[in-house]
Amino acid sequence: MGADDKSIKDKDEEESYFDDNDDLGDIIDPEEVSKGRETRIKESFSAIMQMVRSEGGPAVEFVKKLGPDHIHKIIEGSQIDDNHRFELEKSGRIWYFLYTLLILGFILLLIYFLLPNNKDLLMELIKLALTFAGGLGAGYGFKSFQDRND
Repeated sequence: MGADDKSIKDKDEEESYFDDNDDLGDIIDPEEVSKGRETRIKESFSAIMQMVRSEGGPAVEFVKKLGPDHIHKIIEGSQIDDNHRFELEKSGRIWYFLYTLLILGFILLLIYFLLPNNKDLLMELIKLALTFAGGLGAGYGFKSFQDRND
């Protein structure tokens, strides 16, 4: 039984697992997902360790010293990294929203104060803003086109 046979068997087991668990009405338990993820990581890690051991080389001594407690530390570090990445993306979305509100508020205040007194100045500012936005969009589109062709 070769490595390809093993991967085909694993895929068949995964498909049968998903076929047997088609009940969409159940609520997914995060602990079960976490345990499943941890199990898959351990299996992948042990498969990598077996490959490295069978091939030899300088990494063999390093892999021989790895134990279950090291694997748990790697998994915990991965989860902490995922949590930090999520928090970073969340804070980025919050700042993006705040900047959008700030710009929108500035535009509304500009319209509120310039519309009654300086209609011509307001129209010129709107034209300049639209021209600037169009130039940014055209530049971005041109850069994307060049990147795709390279």
